[in-house]
Amino acid sequence: MLGAKPVDGETLAQMQASMATINALGWRYIPKVDVLGADLSQPILFPQGAEVHSTWTGNGTVKWTQLSWEQNPGQWHIIKAPAELPIFEIAPVIMSKGIVVLKTNNWRVLK
Repeated sequence: MLGAKPVDGETLAQMQASMATINALGWRYIPKVDVLGADLSQPILFPQGAEVHSTWTGNGTVKWTQLSWEQNPGQWHIIKAPAELPIFEIAPVIMSKGIVVLKTNNWRVLK
């Protein structure tokens, strides 16, 4: 990050409050053996929270590392595709230091 500067106390407090509860969505998928389809396919809610200790703002850059066929024969075309997308705008960058607390007792299947 270029020109990183710490955020003020009020902004840090707002970020800490907004990151205290995060509802992440996941998908549990177990394929069937020897046939098409799934034995299990369901959305899962993974509540978690982030404890933000410090935060900086600045300017960012994007540098995409392309791999050749020799470096990754099975997926080189997948890694190459995003590198060919145009960059229309680069938004301000926020970098935070802290921890994420997984609230495993609250995970549940969504219906």
